[in-house]
Amino acid sequence: MSLYPTKTRLALLQDVADGVVSEHYPFHRHSPPYTDVDRGLGASPRWVKVTARIEEMRRAGWVETPASNGFSMRLSSRWQLTDAGRAVLEANR
Repeated sequence: MSLYPTKTRLALLQDVADGVVSEHYPFHRHSPPYTDVDRGLGASPRWVKVTARIEEMRRAGWVETPASNGFSMRLSSRWQLTDAGRAVLEANR
C-alpha cells in the first residue's frame, strides 16, 4: 500500500518517533485493541484515538509494534517507526 505523506500523517509519524503512540489491549474479550496518542498533561483531550490512521500506516510499512515472544499479559505497547517510516519522516522535514 502506498500513502502520500500529508502534514497530518507526518505529525503522527513524529508522534510515533517521540514514543507517545500506544496500542492498548482491553481486558474484555470482545473489545478490539485501539491506538491513541498521549498529548501530555494539560492537553484537552489528553488522549486522542488514532487507530484507523495508524492501521493505514502499518499497512504501508511505516510503523510496527514490537513482536511478542510467546504468551504475554501486556496491556499496551508503543508503536515504532520502521526503516521506511524513518525515511518518509526524514525526506519530508
